Order: sequence, then structure tokens, then C-alpha cells
Amino acid sequence: MNRKQMKVIRRKAKTILVEWLQSLLPEGEKEKVSEANIFDMMPKQTHYYFRNQIRLSAWSYKWVIKKLKRNPDLTFTELNDIIMRNNGNKNIL
Repeated sequence: MNRKQMKVIRRKAKTILVEWLQSLLPEGEKEKVSEANIFDMMPKQTHYYFRNQIRLSAWSYKWVIKKLKRNPDLTFTELNDIIMRNNGNKNIL
């Protein structure tokens, strides 16, 4: 991808992460989250270990960018639907 496209994707990823984090917080805390402090408020763990593999955690900055590279028109609700659909179909055991 070229620089201009990646710049747009990175900005959109930050806004999607702000929406995601605000959806987790109670009403009084939502206004404290912004694009300027999103990385301070996000979980520090970006990967997890599963079946002898290190995998990228959902809703990390890198994961959102990866999804937006495939489809730059995705929104927060569409990404959330993708996760909910995938969680219902997987059998971990």
C-alpha cells in the first residue's frame, strides 16, 4: 500500500478504537477517551498464546489496521459483527 492510503487507514483505525473503547466504558467515562490518549487507555497485551502459536489479539491497533487493509470501508459495527460471528462458529476444544 502506498503512504497516502496507509495514512488514511491509520487515522480510521484510531477512530474505530476510540469507538470500541467507549462502547466498553460506562456513560461518565466515555468522554475521557480520545484519539490523543487512546494508546494510554488500551490494553498493553497485543498478542496471546494459543495452541503453541502466538496470535494477534482482537481490537489491538495492528489487528484493526490489518482488517482495514482488506476492506478500507469497514466501520466499528461491521468489525464487531465479524468478531461476534466468528466467536459463535469456533469450537476451541
